[in-house]
Amino acid sequence: MGPASDSFLLTNKFAVRTGIKLSISVWGGLIIALLMNFEHPVWVTITGIISFFGLDHAQVLKKCMAQCVATILGGLIGLIMMSFTLQSPLLTVMCVAILVFIFSGIGYNTRDMNLSFCCAFTCVTICIMVMVPVILGPTPYTLMEIFLDRVGTIVFGIFWVAFVSICFWPMYSADMLKGSTKQLIDLLSEEIDPEKDHKQSLLKITSLIAQIDDTAKHSTFESNTSRNAARIARKINEMAFTVFGDSVFLLENNDKVSDNLKACFQDFLSLLKLKHHALHAIDKEHSELMQMGNVLREKIDHLANGSLTPVEFVFVDKLHSCVKSFCTMKELQNKLFHDRKFYNSTIKVKKTFDFNNFLRNGTRTATYFVIAYFMWYITSWTYSFLICVVPIVFSIMFSRLPHADILIAKVVKGMLLSVPVGVVVYIITAQMPSAIELYIIIAGIPLFFGLMGLSSLSSFAASAGFNIGYLVTVLPENNFDYTLDISFAVVRTLAIALGVLVLQRLFVLIPINTLFNSFGSGKKLFNSEMNDALEIDKGNRFKTIERINARIIDKLATSSMQEVDQTRKEVVLEGNRALEVNRTIRALSRQAALMELPNSLFKNISEWKKDVLAQKDFNAEDTTQLHAIVKENAQSSELTLMADKILFIENVIPEYDRMIRHSLKQ
Repeated sequence: MGPASDSFLLTNKFAVRTGIKLSISVWGGLIIALLMNFEHPVWVTITGIISFFGLDHAQVLKKCMAQCVATILGGLIGLIMMSFTLQSPLLTVMCVAILVFIFSGIGYNTRDMNLSFCCAFTCVTICIMVMVPVILGPTPYTLMEIFLDRVGTIVFGIFWVAFVSICFWPMYSADMLKGSTKQLIDLLSEEIDPEKDHKQSLLKITSLIAQIDDTAKHSTFESNTSRNAARIARKINEMAFTVFGDSVFLLENNDKVSDNLKACFQDFLSLLKLKHHALHAIDKEHSELMQMGNVLREKIDHLANGSLTPVEFVFVDKLHSCVKSFCTMKELQNKLFHDRKFYNSTIKVKKTFDFNNFLRNGTRTATYFVIAYFMWYITSWTYSFLICVVPIVFSIMFSRLPHADILIAKVVKGMLLSVPVGVVVYIITAQMPSAIELYIIIAGIPLFFGLMGLSSLSSFAASAGFNIGYLVTVLPENNFDYTLDISFAVVRTLAIALGVLVLQRLFVLIPINTLFNSFGSGKKLFNSEMNDALEIDKGNRFKTIERINARIIDKLATSSMQEVDQTRKEVVLEGNRALEVNRTIRALSRQAALMELPNSLFKNISEWKKDVLAQKDFNAEDTTQLHAIVKENAQSSELTLMADKILFIENVIPEYDRMIRHSLKQ
């Protein structure tokens, strides 16, 4: 309960700032909307909350743009639809259900959650445009009044929210990435230790990498500085897996190498433990660390020229790679904190269209709309039409989150709590048309605590339910009469809570099929990437390996966020296994190229990799025999083979083979 409760305590500065910032957004928007004489200023207050569901400025701007596009698009579709369906309930529910099905399915198949947000609010606008005229009558005046009122109010709310976001404690992706990447490098330094449980360490590192990757996705909506920070963060993410994976190999094989190599490895561990205060941008400390790294690399290069066993050869290669990658990470971190330019061609991984979940998500949302529509229509809850509207947002948005049914249950609890609180405020204020300042003071206090809860992931769902339910109960309106219809205030909020409860059951009946469940196991999840890595030929092999690495990391980050602890562990370990195989193949190809071996050898290496792929039982312990053809073809070439090349062919290739087979066998 600690993380959940601390958001509501005034000792949490971030939560207090969040509460103040969102209170300014909600109540400031209401005052201006009343001054501009908007008929339904409640839309401004709701916009002021939902736009801050992601607190960094890029997320806020994206949600503002999504609402703007969704409002106009949904409004136009709603206008056209009502022109055809008129007041036919059956025709209306059929047409809207089809559109909700399509937009809900598309909403799941977007890489950016803000595009899902756009799809959700397109559905909401269509529902409002269609359902209100069913009550009032589909006259052209009614349709245009609803459309223009909602569009005008929402667009104003968007500009107001963007203004508040930039003026009051703005949060930028670049600043968040600086803190996250520093945390990642510090975590690497702590977890690369012989006393640590490396499987648990890998889970921690992967979780943080997924968080950094998610933050980097939203940076494109900010300045060049934020986009540059995102490029650096993605590169650091990629190198973190390499440093950790190779370091684990070094820790496991430290007893099999010479004392000189052991000493170099201890120097590397000491280098890891050096704390670089990048937050203070101290160039002197950074220069000292880079100098130590260069000295260590020269020392390793000197040892590499000596006589080495196959294990030592691989050990030196991985140690050199670790030192180089770690120094590069530190260099990138220094650039990030100094806002220096970093140019790197980013590999974009396209999201595969998931038709299965398109059907599942669309079916669940459309089914809910049909149930809610008939429940609303049959019970004659005329002005409780929000039962058909608000839960659709949760259906589309929460489908992308793990344990959606549990989160929606928290939303229901938050809404139920908002009813008694909102009713008390509603009775005290009666919308106070002549004393807006008292209205805001009285109504703002409970909402302030609800808004504070949005600062914590553990309390986010319950807070979102409370805030929306509270505003619907209190319902700020532009009127000049005291209104005190308590039953109406209670019913319209309970209707939404009932709808969300029905949706929660539908999430249990029609759950989303996660990446892990789609493939059946973590091993099958990364099979295609490992097969592609083992089948790479000489042409563009390094770029191909980088693309495969990007696919593995993307799957790893996405799937690890979808799963519970037990299956997440399997996904992370299998993903790391795939990365290890890929790293080994890349190292083999790099070493073969550095030694200027005959071109025929690359063809033989490809044959060897196919053999690795084909041999599923892994019974052969003496893998040297598998490379007889490699040795014979290399020796029969006209090129002279030096001793180091013969060592590489006869011993090092089998050692890489052993490592890959060991990874595949685990």
